[in-house]
Amino acid sequence: MSDWVSLIESGYSLDGDLRSWLDGVIDVAAPLLDAGPGVAACVYRLSMRDVEFDPLATRSEDPRFEPLVRAVMSTAGVEGMRKLFAGPALAGTMSRKVFTTHPDERRKLLEQSGGRMQDLFGLIAPTGTGHGVFISAALREPRWPTHAEVVRYSRVAAHLGAGLRLRLALAQRSDPNDDPLTEAVLDPSARIHDAQGVAQGERARETLREAVRLRERARTTGTRSRADEALTLWEGLVAGRWSLVDRFESDGKRFIVARKNDPEVGDPRGLSQRERQVLEFLGLGRSLKEIAYALGISQSAVSNSVQRATAKLGMRSRAELAAFFAPDGLRAQLVEMELAGEPLVIGASPLADEAQLAALSNAEREVALDLLRGWTGAGIAARRGTSPTTVTAQVQAIYTKLGVGSRVELAAKLSAAARSPEDTPE
Repeated sequence: MSDWVSLIESGYSLDGDLRSWLDGVIDVAAPLLDAGPGVAACVYRLSMRDVEFDPLATRSEDPRFEPLVRAVMSTAGVEGMRKLFAGPALAGTMSRKVFTTHPDERRKLLEQSGGRMQDLFGLIAPTGTGHGVFISAALREPRWPTHAEVVRYSRVAAHLGAGLRLRLALAQRSDPNDDPLTEAVLDPSARIHDAQGVAQGERARETLREAVRLRERARTTGTRSRADEALTLWEGLVAGRWSLVDRFESDGKRFIVARKNDPEVGDPRGLSQRERQVLEFLGLGRSLKEIAYALGISQSAVSNSVQRATAKLGMRSRAELAAFFAPDGLRAQLVEMELAGEPLVIGASPLADEAQLAALSNAEREVALDLLRGWTGAGIAARRGTSPTTVTAQVQAIYTKLGVGSRVELAAKLSAAARSPEDTPE
């Protein structure tokens, strides 16, 4: 069955690998979005200089569709795809977002598709940690989504992003049987069977109980037929912390597991975790309302976080703050260091000497820059979608190749190498 609630449910599936998860998502999404030659979906990872796609899935009866999708993505290039994923739009069509100002792009699409594609619909679901899901449907006629449709798509995107973020976090476990993210277990009647850590508090327990009640109501036959009502009931996160995921026991009993799934992000000192999370989404151009839905907190809480961060960082407006935290903004060029116990935030670009970094692989280069930005090993693993063990091995390789023993030595060496001869003291 394909409906909008089913699409959300597919996003929270934890079965199989990443490719099987994406296949499950596109299987449900295709009947909802397909109005032409086919539907494509991919998982992407956004970095300062690049964008990677893996895996890519398509659904179409036309064998020429997947090569066409790859050709369109290739024509757009790295810069074009980076602009798409780093931009403010969560959903829209080329007719509305591109063709009105760049009519040549319509001509390119018509030429590439032989006239089979008149327009493209796209849905972007970011995790808030550099990864995301992109779903695109080819259209036979130009189309402008209504405001109600855009709101619906943005809410679906919040869930797909949260589902991918949870999968990437669970993939970091060295022991598959270890589940440090589970903090509460409830049944469909909202009775709590187990609670740990933060979830033990009475206020947290009641918040989880109410969230389960609303989620179960959204999934009833009557409510799920009213998609917008169902999506309003089921928010992206619970209290900015938990995702609710079904778990079935061997006897067929169903439980709802509350897993910690808030984005782990690195930012300048002085900002709280909630402020950092809000600013990551603000940097992607998300509205306060969209951020509130994605994090499962009130819009006033989002607004307060923005106001506090604006004051702490000495910004003059929300627009300036969003520009600072954009994927290509100044924040991405800053590093955090500590000198004599005092936190410092300094520019990263002069520290990255290309001659020194040339000895590293592309993956090691990105890990080295993340080390300089102050990310923890776990944070780097989450950002890159790999395991902490892999990151540890990459860090050791970086230290060995560059002849250093710590991130402080790494920063010092790159800083010294970046200085021009006339700046170097004799």
